[in-house]
Order: sequence, then C-alpha cells, then structure tokens
Amino acid sequence: MQKIDTTINKLADAEPALTRLLATKFDAKTRYHLMKLANLVRSELREHLDVPRQGLFKEFGVERQPTDAERAQRGPSPLLEVPQEKLPDFMKELDAVAAVAVTIPWGPITAAMMEAYPDISGADLLALGPLFELETTDSV
Repeated sequence: MQKIDTTINKLADAEPALTRLLATKFDAKTRYHLMKLANLVRSELREHLDVPRQGLFKEFGVERQPTDAERAQRGPSPLLEVPQEKLPDFMKELDAVAAVAVTIPWGPITAAMMEAYPDISGADLLALGPLFELETTDSV
C-alpha cells in the first residue's frame, strides 16, 4: 500500500495547491484519487493543526471584541488575540504542532496522472510538495 510520510507544516503548505488542482476537470479515476487525497489531507490538518492551534489560542490568547470590519467579515463573536508578550511562547508551541509527523495512507499524485492535463502548471505540482511524486525512469 502506498503512503505519504510528511509533517503537518508540509501538508498545510501543500493544501492550497491541492485545492487549486481540484478545480480542474479530471477523468473519474484521477478525480477519485485527488478527492480521496484531499479528504485525507484535510482530516489530518483538522486533527493535528486546526484543533491544537485553537487550543493554543485559548491558552495564550485574550478575548476581545471584533472591530467593525472584523464583525462584518466574521460576525459579532469575540475574538482571541495573542498579546505581544505571549507571542514567543505561542509561536514555539505552534512550531511544535506544525512539526508533527503524519502518514497519509494513500499514494501521491504522480506526473503520469497529470500527463493528460497540459493546463496544470508545474508550479502547482511542485507546490504540492510531498503530495506529488515526479516519477523517473532509469535509462541505461
């Protein structure tokens, strides 16, 4: 079974490129592979980044009322903001959360999968980081 060994910060960096890639119309097999990969990535990010990060905001942050602009964008609920004096400790803990190793139990997107889609940019494929595998053939 294929798998992707990586870290939370690399998944967080790759997720926007994966989302952009999903906007492309793919054949059913490729679309299934990408959708399953995206769901697994989102699940890992939710469990290992979003939930712990929210906990860190609760631990280090202080509640404040939103500005008018924030209220228009996010609603009237109070916001948590990390004060300057707690920011170094917050960032240290956040870096530890981002460094958590994870394994995605699914194979990466391969160059062969993308051959039929010339509109996919190389930059987006490279932005996928560990979610993309450039297959090489050994030539003698």
